[in-house]
Amino acid sequence: MSFGCINFLMREQEEKILNSATKGKNFAIIGALCLLAYLAGSVYLITKATNSTVYYEGIGNLNVSITVETIIGWITIFLIPATLFTRNLKAVLCAASIYCLYRLYNMIASFSASGFLFFLAATAFVVAIILTMKKSGLISFFWFLPAAILLVRMVIMYVNTFSNGVTANLAGSFWFTVIFDVAQVAGYLLAGLWLKAAAKE
Repeated sequence: MSFGCINFLMREQEEKILNSATKGKNFAIIGALCLLAYLAGSVYLITKATNSTVYYEGIGNLNVSITVETIIGWITIFLIPATLFTRNLKAVLCAASIYCLYRLYNMIASFSASGFLFFLAATAFVVAIILTMKKSGLISFFWFLPAAILLVRMVIMYVNTFSNGVTANLAGSFWFTVIFDVAQVAGYLLAGLWLKAAAKE
């Protein structure tokens, strides 16, 4: 094989890697925007429902109020999209680990199927980041797990909501809730695609 042919193949491979890296960065940015939209939705819905009674799956009717714990939750949720913008794996791992601990605390404090699936998704995301940092081939099986778990949670939550006839308690915010939950699933799906691309760089 001639030197010119080898050089051409090497350039072609470099272009593929560059394109993959560029797409990966785009996935991270769009994913971060989706997660910020989810956070904005959470802030909006909780603020709107403050001092009212809302039904929560697995818990029942609760009075909604903004507490220190609520604000800490918003901060931990914000850390992941904020670090995704940097595309720094170590920063994202740190943010995802903090968020995972927050979800673990919530699950222990008040166990529910929804809380358990939130924690499972957060754990899967941490594992996916670690696999990416280690350039492990297992990332091919893990990159979509956080989004898949959140999708299962979303389906279970809404099926339970309708089966218990509590749609009226959503106070007209049902479609807003659906849109923001879809944004969260999309955010983790895109973040997973970024991790998958980053593992190949």
